[in-house]
This record gives sequence, C-alpha cells and structure tokens, in this order.
Amino acid sequence: MRQVLLFCSLFFACCAVAQEIPVTAERQLEKQAIMEGADPEDDLLVQQLEMYSRHKMDINNEAGEVLLQLGIVSVQQAKTLDDYRRLFGDLIHLYELQAVPGWDLALVRRISPYVEIKTKLPAVKSLASRWKGGEHSIILRFARALSTGEEYRKDEQGIKKYQGDPMRVFFRHRYLFRDKLQYGITAEKDAGEQFRLSKGGFDFYSAHLFIRDIGKVRALALGDFTVNMGQGLVHWQSMAFKKSADAMNIKRQSQVLRPYNSAGEANFFRGIGVSVRTGHWDYTAFASVRRISTNQEAGPGGTVFSSFLRSGYNRTLAELEVRNNTRQSTGGMVVSYKQAGFRVGANFIFYHFSVPQLKSPEPYNQFAFTGNRWVNGSVDLMYTWKNLHWFGELATDLRQHPAGLAGLVAGLGRAADFSLLYRRFDRAYQTVSGNAFSESTAPSNEEGLYAGLSFRPSSSWKMDLYFDLYHFPWLRYRVSAPAAGRDWMIQLAYIPNRQVEITTRVRSNTGERNAGAAEPGIMEFPLPVSNFNWRIQSLFRITKSLTLRNRTEMVMTGSARGKGFLASADFTCKPMQKPFDISLRGQYFTTDNYDSRLYAYENDVLYAQSVPVFSGTGLRYYLLLRWDPLPGLSCWLRYSATKNFGSPDPVPDEDHSLVPIRRELKIQARFLF
Repeated sequence: MRQVLLFCSLFFACCAVAQEIPVTAERQLEKQAIMEGADPEDDLLVQQLEMYSRHKMDINNEAGEVLLQLGIVSVQQAKTLDDYRRLFGDLIHLYELQAVPGWDLALVRRISPYVEIKTKLPAVKSLASRWKGGEHSIILRFARALSTGEEYRKDEQGIKKYQGDPMRVFFRHRYLFRDKLQYGITAEKDAGEQFRLSKGGFDFYSAHLFIRDIGKVRALALGDFTVNMGQGLVHWQSMAFKKSADAMNIKRQSQVLRPYNSAGEANFFRGIGVSVRTGHWDYTAFASVRRISTNQEAGPGGTVFSSFLRSGYNRTLAELEVRNNTRQSTGGMVVSYKQAGFRVGANFIFYHFSVPQLKSPEPYNQFAFTGNRWVNGSVDLMYTWKNLHWFGELATDLRQHPAGLAGLVAGLGRAADFSLLYRRFDRAYQTVSGNAFSESTAPSNEEGLYAGLSFRPSSSWKMDLYFDLYHFPWLRYRVSAPAAGRDWMIQLAYIPNRQVEITTRVRSNTGERNAGAAEPGIMEFPLPVSNFNWRIQSLFRITKSLTLRNRTEMVMTGSARGKGFLASADFTCKPMQKPFDISLRGQYFTTDNYDSRLYAYENDVLYAQSVPVFSGTGLRYYLLLRWDPLPGLSCWLRYSATKNFGSPDPVPDEDHSLVPIRRELKIQARFLF
C-alpha cells in the first residue's frame, strides 16, 4: 500500500514545476502593525525561516513540531504527520507527504524550502564540541530618511528637538551550532538618537547565550531571552498572531524559553532561565532583573508610574529623562506533564517594580492593577484524540480574578477543518505581559466565541472563513459603556498551478466607540462603528526568473463611512545562476481620513520588516537590490519614496517629520563564515 501511495505522490510531483514557494507572514504582520502602530521589531520568525532555508530540517526528525511553531502547518497536520511516520516509518521522499491525511501538494510546496529527507546527523554529546564548527553571522544595516523635518534643526535658541542625527544603525553578531547552541550581541540606534562613545555608543544593546540538550537540561538561557506560557493568559513574549486569514491558527504554540536577539527594547527578560526534563515531566524556572522606561509622576505617597513606555525611542530630552527609570524584577516557573497526546501544565509568574503603578483616575482604569508587585498563575492543558485537538487555559491574578479560554481544532476529513474557541476574561483580570487569542490587545474585560472553517473542495481551490462574536463587560479606552461587536472574514484562494495564485478576501468588523468630544461634565456615549475591507491579490510567475504580483484593496470605515483605496504592482527578477536579484513596487493610495488608513507589507532587506501606513492621497514606490559579490557576503540596497498630494490627514514618518515627499535609503551587508 505504501509503495502505491509513494508512486502516486512522485508522479504528481514530477508534473509540477520545481520552483519553491517561500512562506511569508504578510497578513499577520500587517495586523500586528495595525495593533502596535509601528513596524514589528521582533524578527525571530524571519530569522528562523531564513536559517531553515539554508539549513533544512529533516522531515523525519521533529520537523512537524518546528513547522507548527512557525505557523506553517496546523495542529492536525502536525499530528497526522507523526501518526503516518509511526505507522509506515520514516518518509523516503518529500512528496510522499501528499499521502499524509490533511496534506496536499500546495502544503508540500509551501514547506519545501525548509525541509528535506536526509540521513540523521550524529548526536552532539559534549558541550565543548559545539563552540566550533558552527556558523557566524554578522549583520550591519544603515537607514536614513532623506527628507527630514524641523525636529533635526536648531531653533532660534540653538536647541534641537532630537538630540541625534537621522541615521538608524543596526548591528548583530550571532554564532549558531545547529539548534544546540547559539550566542550573540545586538546593538541599535534609532533615528534621532545620539551615538556617543563616551556614553556607550549605541542606545540599545542585547546579548544572549542559549544552549539546548545537555543531559537532562533541555534549555539554558543566559542574558536576554523570552518566556511563553500556556495560551498567553499569564505571559507571552514571542510573536503571536490573533485572528487572520488562516482560520485554523487559533492556538498558541511555542517553547517556554527562547533566545532573544531582536531590536525591540521592551518585550524580553534579562537574566537566567533553565528547563529540565525527567521522564514525562518538564520543569522550567527563570529570573530576570532589568531597567525599563515608564511614565512617572507624583502620586499620593510619592513617585508612581502610570504606564509603560515600550517604543524604545530616546531622542528628545524628555525621552532621555525617563529612559530606564524603573527596575523590573521577575521570576517564574512552568511545570508540565506530557504523554501520548496529552499535556497539562502549571504556570506562575511574579513581578516587582521599584516604583509602584497608579493609573490615571479614568472610569475605564477602575480595575487596573496598582502597587509595585503583581502575580499571575494558570493551568493549561491540551489533548489529542483521533482528528480532534482540545486545548485551554484557566488563569487568575493577585486579586483572584479569573480568566479562561477553551478551544477545539477538528479535522473533518481531507477536505475540511473546523476550529472553535470560547474565551471569558473577567473585567478586573490583569496581566503585565499577557497575549492571548482575543479581540483586545490584552486578555482582560472580554467574552467571545470564535468559529472558523477551512474548506478545500479541490487541489486548486481553498476557502477560509471565520465568525467571531465578542462582548466587553466594562468600559474601555474611547468606549465609555459596556459594548459588543462582531467580526467575520471570508477568503477564497485559487491556485491552479505553480505559476498562478489568486486570492480574494472580504472582512467586516462592527463594534462601538465614543462619537467624539462631549460637553464638559457630560459623559460620551459610544455609537456603532464598522470597518469593511475587500482585497484581491494575484501572483504570476511569468518565467523562472520573473514574478508579477498585484494587489487591490478597498476599505470603508467609521460612522462617517470614510473610504480608502490602494492598488500596487510588484515585480521581482531573480536571474538563474546570477548573484543578484531586483524587486520593485509601484503603488497608488487614497483615503478620506486617517480612520480609513491602509497598511501594506513590503519587501525589505533581510530581517527588516516594513509595514507602512498610508493616509491621504499619494504614490509610493521602492526599489530593492540584492547582490552576492563573494561567497558568504550579501549586500542589500533599498530606496523608497512616498509622495502625498495635499493630504488632509498626513501620515508622519517614524520620526514624526511631516514632509510632502518622504524618502528613505537603506543599506545592509551580511557576512557568513
């Protein structure tokens, strides 16, 4: 039977074009940029995808778990791969994956840049052997806005608002030995920040050492690292996506400890962490002490802070004054038991701040945590039976306010999958760094029910849809009453062959928001607001070297029904057996107001992530060149420009300079040895 399945798989694979299709997370990154109001700085996902494109995973050696953590395959697909290997043994050809239930040719093509069938590498027994024979990577990046505003010029008193120059500088060195040992240092200076050798040079530094699989020690982290617990109700620091076009991607999946070497200056720990495995039990403990920036003011009993400052910008005298003004001490534990498709874990985390927190006395802040310490704890579990996968988490905080979620991912045969998730977070539940599946940015003051369906009627067609109903029991920022909303999306993809991909998507989100400024002494009352979005995009591989990509998007939003429109065309040329490639984009956009703004993911230099926002009316274009002059040396050059035509609601640059034409030049080099 297996020989028949393998023959059929290889036959259809040979009928396909052998070009690889890389995996991207464009839609998820766009949504993250919308939520954060800035380009994502955590490039760990991009680092991992690029690394596995050069050092492919063995599909017969835990590749399913890694692909699941990268968001490339679903929980069901990872399970059916494990079941298939357990029943038939190791795969002998990559396209045999089509015989795995829930896997098709499109998925095999999607993962093919990152996996292969290979002989197992010899086990690394000694720690000393890992310090040599690995790969060193050095990244050096310079970026500068060529159109700057008044912030960089001296006023009549000879004072500049920004103390530094417009240059952004990024440096990173990393040593990697397989996935068993890595260490490195990262340094960054943002635009407007000073670079002074007398005060340390760069504005931000990060260093880490991360070791895996030393006897019973599964992971050891020294320096900077991230911690992920359960489903994010208590704590989650790695990149985590919420609702997206992948209707099955509703479960948080990550290792508890992960190394950190990105440029973001807020969402990580600095200290030590260790994970130990004994039998079916895993034990993780960590401790961290680091300085963070907060917005401080005088309180009833002394100095308090009202909010965290997570942008990482230290350009003005005011920003420099509050830089690293608070000490944050954190400790925690994760204990879990895993056996035969079942896992249960207990999570605990403790925070202490050198300055107590006291939020502004707004009604929506009534349940915000106060004081200089905080505690969260939870129990999470997951269980897989046949084609059903259950997961959930139940959490509480220092004041014993509960929060919980429960989800189900079910395989309905080879052609369909179904997902369901219910969450209920008490209006008073609080967490410092929670990031669960929700409508809000934080898991608090929300109840909702999500249902998703993925349907594949044929090898060329795929439909994804979801519907989410949610309710906020208490007030929120700009919503001065309990509110409710609904969110739905339908996406249809047509991929007849390797040369053509066409995708269209419709999404609607209806909620409530305050209408605007009310009379003094009169509370605002929220009114219904809606956001309707339609997008169609296509990809044509004209030749093996030339690719054309088009995108058209329209949005209608707000009670005033503001409208936005965006159209773009991308050309990518990668000549065969040539050490260079070229990408360029031309784009037109127009919006009625800032509420109808649009975001668009852009190709950038390696590891950089660009998701600019567009408002008003204008043109956008960029040119990206890559050149590999020598083995181990790669260079990138990127020039971008945006021209606004009398924008009623101009969008500022990253440095908030309002200029009619915004131009940026970016240069990067990478050395591998």
